[in-house]
Amino acid sequence: MELTEDKLEYIAFVARRYCRPDEFMDDDTLELAELTATDIFKNRFSILEEQYNDKYEEFISNLEIQKTLTIYNLNPDKFWLLFLFATDFTNSCFSYEIKSPPTTRETIMDLYDMLNDTLQIKRELHTEYENPHNTQLILKTEGKTVSTDNPILLHLFKKFCAEHLLSVDNSLDIVPYWSSTTEEDKVRTRKMKFFVELFRYFLDAHITAVKPSKMTFIGRFLYLANIAEQEWFYTSYLHTPITKRNWFMIKQFGTVTLNGIEYIREPVDVGKKVADTIKKCTDYAPISTSNYFYVMS
Repeated sequence: MELTEDKLEYIAFVARRYCRPDEFMDDDTLELAELTATDIFKNRFSILEEQYNDKYEEFISNLEIQKTLTIYNLNPDKFWLLFLFATDFTNSCFSYEIKSPPTTRETIMDLYDMLNDTLQIKRELHTEYENPHNTQLILKTEGKTVSTDNPILLHLFKKFCAEHLLSVDNSLDIVPYWSSTTEEDKVRTRKMKFFVELFRYFLDAHITAVKPSKMTFIGRFLYLANIAEQEWFYTSYLHTPITKRNWFMIKQFGTVTLNGIEYIREPVDVGKKVADTIKKCTDYAPISTSNYFYVMS
């Protein structure tokens, strides 16, 4: 696709709102925010074009997307560039966010340091202990919490930490898989919220049609942007295995074949799924960390 100034129209509209400090709304700042964002995008375009080339092929060949753009009366080329911008802008805001969680040994060290700073031995004979800062040890499971400020137990736990810090067990120096996954999921949700916000701002200002659903439409692009992993964001249906119990659903929803296996084509309310997911996220995107953001001098 040839990149021309007129094709940056949709990007410019969003940039004037999101690529500047909220407190500055004068015409000069809006123009500078637009120029900053579009200049950076033009410099990034060749990289983004190559990176999302396969996604572009999906975009232009997807009949539902093209049909929706026609109903919305939107230019496909301009909208694709808006997608590239929104994706790159979102990723740039959170480029620092996915940090490697601490290893088990690092966590033990943090626990030991905390206990060492707060606990005291009352007598030289080491037979009586104090907990002057009311340090607590809390263990939580689903539906149950056990906590203690017992100084003897806390000192025993401190001793446990000290012993394991000296361990030669290499597994203590590996980041637990579940910790890494949890952190990535949090960032993914924050990305999703901001990505949706960018598109909702644009679509709400340009679209009067009630249907097709804007949120369902945005869901397709969440998948193309690799922000949403599940394919149903893009297809709006699940590949539900056929069983005796759900055989009746075939007549209701039809079937689809994947890798030679027939599945029930069970519809998903993508718009509701997206709305429910981002509703849980109360964090704001750190847009000022993005290179697309115009910084006042």
